[in-house]
Amino acid sequence: MPPIPAQDRSFSTHEWLLLIGVSLAYFFIYHWPLLSDPFHFQEDVVQHYLWLNTIRFDAEWADSFYPRTSGAIQPFGYYALLRSLVVFLDPLTISRWLPLPLTVLTVVYGTALFRRFFPLALALTGGLLITHYNLSESLGGLARAFCVPLLTAFAYYLVRGDKPWQLAAMLLLCALFYPPTLLINAGILVCWTVYRLLDSLKTKGKDWRRFFSPSGPVKWSFWLPVIGGGFLAVGVAWLHSHRIAVHPDLNGFLTDPEMRWLPEFGGEGRVAFSNLRDAPPGNILRYFVRSYFTFGYHVYFAYAGFLLAFGLAITFWKRLARPAIWLLAFAASTCFLYVIARELMPMLFLPDRYVNYPWRLLAGGILTFLAGGLYYCWPRKVVAAILTVALLAWGYIYRPPENVRYADVRPQNPIFEAVRATPPNAMIAAMPQVADMIPLFTNRSVFISSELSHALYFRAYYDYITPRFEAEWRAFAAPADSLDQVLGFMEEWNIDYLLTDREQLEEMRFPTFAPYEERFSKQVAGREAGDLALLAIPESVGVLLEGRYQLLSLKEVEELVKTQR
Repeated sequence: MPPIPAQDRSFSTHEWLLLIGVSLAYFFIYHWPLLSDPFHFQEDVVQHYLWLNTIRFDAEWADSFYPRTSGAIQPFGYYALLRSLVVFLDPLTISRWLPLPLTVLTVVYGTALFRRFFPLALALTGGLLITHYNLSESLGGLARAFCVPLLTAFAYYLVRGDKPWQLAAMLLLCALFYPPTLLINAGILVCWTVYRLLDSLKTKGKDWRRFFSPSGPVKWSFWLPVIGGGFLAVGVAWLHSHRIAVHPDLNGFLTDPEMRWLPEFGGEGRVAFSNLRDAPPGNILRYFVRSYFTFGYHVYFAYAGFLLAFGLAITFWKRLARPAIWLLAFAASTCFLYVIARELMPMLFLPDRYVNYPWRLLAGGILTFLAGGLYYCWPRKVVAAILTVALLAWGYIYRPPENVRYADVRPQNPIFEAVRATPPNAMIAAMPQVADMIPLFTNRSVFISSELSHALYFRAYYDYITPRFEAEWRAFAAPADSLDQVLGFMEEWNIDYLLTDREQLEEMRFPTFAPYEERFSKQVAGREAGDLALLAIPESVGVLLEGRYQLLSLKEVEELVKTQR
């Protein structure tokens, strides 16, 4: 390890209060739009909380395909946590407030990590910066929201070096809440251990007997709990993977050769695997630099910062060795997993999951490391204060409060109210994007939706979803004199209500992902505008909403078909 160990600085009562207060202030400032308006939320909640919503409201369709798969893909620990919370809170409330403890944990662990090397002001700002970079992924309280908190906590215990049981616990929590972090932390641990062993060889010589002696770097009292926790975590992660592989509604992943020829996974598809597979690996580095460091400036501005950080690490190696090695190990582990995931896709799931979410911690760590190195050039309180203000300003420029992204579904409230008036077990068929929010806000089942088609890379999921998309676009493309085709679609698929968007249909559009939007367009090409069976239905039939959306029951469509005959 470095000749000069990191300082063991525990927090005083006042510092704890400061950490909690700053965490709460940040949470309420940046999450307030979601907390203050029931129609504001993170849109991915639809796909990941659907199972929870059906449990909370005792939906009659709780055991149908979409809720079953929505719950089956969740990691064990995350599933158990939400299942416990839903006894007391509704799912949307959980999704809004679950980021609160994760925000506090990230700030506290990030501050504790940097506090071992830098003044408290810089350390706290570093913890905030990590949290801030991760804001978009923490919204909604999804499983991915646990990624950066788990990585940050593991980094703290790793750098500290005297808490083996906590390290083991972190590995287990990674497997329980977000399994990709287990692989990332395992890679970091390997790199860290290699550095430790090489450093020991350099200082103690090449006597391998001393190397494994009780006083050597390999202290089995430390490593046995970590290794045991790692094996247990791997077992948990394997069980999760096995459950997905054998689940009848999922049946494992499609293979990469299969997905290469399926348009749903192309550039315009629902899950653009082709972009992830075929893009040059170097693009991910450019993405990292441009997303977190340039802010409109030339990319060389960021590269100059990296060189400066490297120079500071060399200059103050005795003080900065541990954070420098951790950052290098972090970058090496994530890059290696990204490359391997591309080669084995989709065995390790989406490759960008090993860089997109984790690198938010890496970006915050690099900036804090750079500020800390500059502080060591002139170790004065005023310098620490200036650097703290600079980091805070950087974070504000990156994302001010008004730039928090979320879904606003208030304009769709008339649709929700009309759908809530249908029977509880009603099946609603609507255009995919119109149907997205219906299950969560009305507790009614939908035939298809864009959000609920996210898991197409599972074999059984693909086989379930794609025929439904095919059937719906064909029904919506039926010409004006073929309303019986629409009726046949509803009867074949047991659809109780049809919700149409007359505005989109008048433009002869069926907005969705490839290949179904293109197929619809080709089917209606050459027709006169409005030559669609669903537009031939008078606006007086069913319920017309906002002069645009029309809700039609199966019975109403049957009566219309009878009059045409």
